Amino acid sequence: MKLSIICLTLPLLSIVAAAVLDKGDPLPGKFTLEASSEGLPGIIWTEVHWLSGSAYIGNSKYNFGSEKLEFTGGSEGLSFTSFHSSPTGWTDFWIFPSESRAVGFTTPHSGWVPPGASTRGFGDVGGQLAYQGRMEWQACDQGDGIYQIYWDGASLAGCVPVGLYIKPSAC
Repeated sequence: MKLSIICLTLPLLSIVAAAVLDKGDPLPGKFTLEASSEGLPGIIWTEVHWLSGSAYIGNSKYNFGSEKLEFTGGSEGLSFTSFHSSPTGWTDFWIFPSESRAVGFTTPHSGWVPPGASTRGFGDVGGQLAYQGRMEWQACDQGDGIYQIYWDGASLAGCVPVGLYIKPSAC
């Protein structure tokens, strides 16, 4: 009798645990990201930067158009306002959930998101940025110590897996 109760209870516990892991914690109102550097030879700058509509780490910091990526989070998704645009020139962050592609941002002043891309479902799982409980981020070498951030939804990116750690902003 005890064995049958245990056999019935264990599957239920695993379902509850999976639901808790998928939910994660809410994201801070404003935050930056810091990438892990394991497996990235010679990388010094692990702070995630915005550059030309995508996210990078490493020597992208030295590019004139690059700037620290500071997200504003909420239930509507993650947004970013570049100091290279007007104060209302926010962009929305997106990924292709079932594909292996570089992350992207909408054009400033535009809500247009590419078909198949997702702007919602991001959260905090153990202090890391996750999408629907998954952390499939990779850093893909662009040369000269620059790594572009990819979402590896199809497990085809073939780059270096990285954690994207959430750093709440003071203001």
